[in-house]
Order: sequence, then structure tokens, then C-alpha cells
Amino acid sequence: MSEPGEAPHPLRPPSPAFVSNGQSALGSLRDRANTLLPGLYAWVTTVLLPSLNHGAPNSARFTALLALLALLAAPLLVSARPALGRALGIFGFIGCSLLTWLLLGPGLVQNPGDPLLSALGAVAFTLYALGWGSQRRRGVVPEDAPNVILGAPLLPRSRPHPIAPFVFGLVIASALVPIFLAFRVAEPERSLFAHAAAVLAAILTITVGARVATSLGQRRPFPASAERLNAAAVPLALSALLFGLGFLWLVVR
Repeated sequence: MSEPGEAPHPLRPPSPAFVSNGQSALGSLRDRANTLLPGLYAWVTTVLLPSLNHGAPNSARFTALLALLALLAAPLLVSARPALGRALGIFGFIGCSLLTWLLLGPGLVQNPGDPLLSALGAVAFTLYALGWGSQRRRGVVPEDAPNVILGAPLLPRSRPHPIAPFVFGLVIASALVPIFLAFRVAEPERSLFAHAAAVLAAILTITVGARVATSLGQRRPFPASAERLNAAAVPLALSALLFGLGFLWLVVR
């Protein structure tokens, strides 16, 4: 026990209020990940990289920093002060980004890679705008609606396998591989196609991986070979068509 006038011990654990505030801040960032992650990607590709170019004015770099601060502060304030949080997340972030582009002027586009980054940033800004749509208030469940049909709660058909989260995490990591490999394409004419193909491959990987993760531990009857062949007829025909067109293009070239 410490005396009334004794200074706090340096190894004393942090107070519960400090821990709760930190957990609430992390919870706010996690709940708004649908806006935070696309906003960070859009900020890096379309605001940060142009402002770091040689010859960019310091005012543009300052407004880029303000845009980042508004982006990070919006999720922390949207629960306690929704109006202020939405104003920072929408008007503050977008306004500071526009001001940064105006201050950069002709220096906004200085290398051939800028159109590709701008296209990816436009997609990120679209996801950011969709993320700020209306959401259900925290703590409110659909069963509290006045028009809900009351009844016994529906039980799940089966419990997920214990390793399902790890499998899905591996799937997410695998889906990021083509995204990173697409940045190795240096030719401007092929880079946009590489990124589009990488995004398509990532979406297909996550879709198939989600089915694999949810089907772990479930016993299903194996279909007959004829049924499997009929199910794969269309993909095999398309693959053969693409292979034939590619071979014909190589011959004509």
C-alpha cells in the first residue's frame, strides 16, 4: 500500500479508465473498417504519393496530413458525436483531398504510373463513399422491429470447424498475393490489365475459400463422375475456347 503523498510506481499497470478508452478507440476503428481501409488506400494512392513528389509545395503536404487526421478522427467521434464524425469523415477528408490536388496543380500527374493509381484510387473512393451509408445503430437488433414475426430462435445447422478461421485467414493472405504481384508489371499498357486480373483472381479466391472454410467438417456425398463432368462442361469449353484463340493469335502474330 502506498502512502498518500507517494509518487506512482513506474511499473504500476495503467488505470482501468485508460485501458477502457484505448479499447473503445480500437473498437471504433474496427467497426468503421469498411470506411477506414478504403479511405487509407485512396489517401495513399491519390493524395500522399503526389504530395511526396519532388517540387510539391509544403502547403499540399500539410493539407494531405489534415486529410489523414480527418480520416482517422472520424471513426473515433462518430459514436459519441455522429454529426461531427460524419462531417470529418465526409467533408473534412474529401475537402482536404480536393484542396491538396488544387495546390499540387500541374504537378499532380508527373509519371506514367499516375493514371493507374488514379483508377485504383477512384475505386477506393467509391468503396469509401458506400461505407458511409446508413448503418444500423449499435446495440439495435432486427428482432426489436415492430413488424417482426416472433418465434423460437433459429439454431445453426452445424458448428464451424475450429480451424475454419485459420483457413479463411490463409485464404485472405493468398488473395493478396496477386494484388502485390500486379505491381511488378512495369509497362503502362499492361499494368491496368494486370491489376484488373489480380482483383478478379482475389475475388474468386475469397469466394471459393469461403466455401471451403464453411464446409470443413461436414460430410457430403461425393457426386458421380458424370455429374462432375456435366458441371465442368461450360468452364472446360470456355477454357478450350480461350486456349484456341490464344494459339491462333500466336500463329497469326
